[in-house]
Amino acid sequence: MGNGVICLDVETTGLHSTDEILQLAIIDDLGDILFYDYFKPLTKKVWPEAQKIHGISPPMVQDKKSICFHKPKIEDILRKSDTVVGYNIINYDLKFLHSSGITIPEMTVYDVMLEFADICGEWSEYYQNNKWQKLCTCAEYYGYPHLENLHDSMEDTRATLYCYKIMSSKSSDNL
Repeated sequence: MGNGVICLDVETTGLHSTDEILQLAIIDDLGDILFYDYFKPLTKKVWPEAQKIHGISPPMVQDKKSICFHKPKIEDILRKSDTVVGYNIINYDLKFLHSSGITIPEMTVYDVMLEFADICGEWSEYYQNNKWQKLCTCAEYYGYPHLENLHDSMEDTRATLYCYKIMSSKSSDNL
């Protein structure tokens, strides 16, 4: 039996391809936790800029296992899912999971950020496309009640799932 729709989010040591995942949350479409843990990075020892955003410090992960230890469980969740939802999941979360050695199976990917950019319609001359908006902007737009806790991977998945459900119901209303 598959998980159907899952929603995931990662927190990392930074934005570059050499950075590493510090935290991963995966929930199902009911908001039930399928996976939630911190990871000790293999190469990074400090991440001051990222820490300012998500609050994950080196002492918080020093006794944690690396993401490699959890690879079978993470891949099993992904393999059993039909659709994965996230916020900037295409350009960020899935790339970091892949670079961490996690195999990403063929599945439908729904990037709430890309869809919300079109809903907002704030044009970027530079990119010649609608401007990407922050998760807090999307969550506030849809009335998500827990804005103060964003940048924890679990809270980000909950906010993203909340927005996804509203966006999905509105798009099916337009059919």
